[in-house]
Amino acid sequence: MTFPLPTPGALTDLARAVAGQVLESAASIATVPVRVLGLLGQGELLLSRVTLLAERTEALIERFEGVVTEAEKAVGALQAMIKSADDGRPAAARPGTSRARAARSADTQT
Repeated sequence: MTFPLPTPGALTDLARAVAGQVLESAASIATVPVRVLGLLGQGELLLSRVTLLAERTEALIERFEGVVTEAEKAVGALQAMIKSADDGRPAAARPGTSRARAARSADTQT
């Protein structure tokens, strides 16, 4: 069994194909560091955006806490005003009390 010898043209084509594959592989390998640096840069950008979002959320929560605190103070002051206003009026004149309830409370007080 004899093996046919390749022609010089076939060897030249094979050499070109091998050289092309080697050059393409080298070019792909050469771009890996650039791609990795680009990926790291995008990761850093994403991290900075997440950090900014967290800071803004924290500031918003602090503002919300301030609003809630002021609302609680206002409700407390309003309750104190309502109580002082109720203390100066007879029971019949208070909103939400019926005349019958006012009469019963007057009877129990005497």
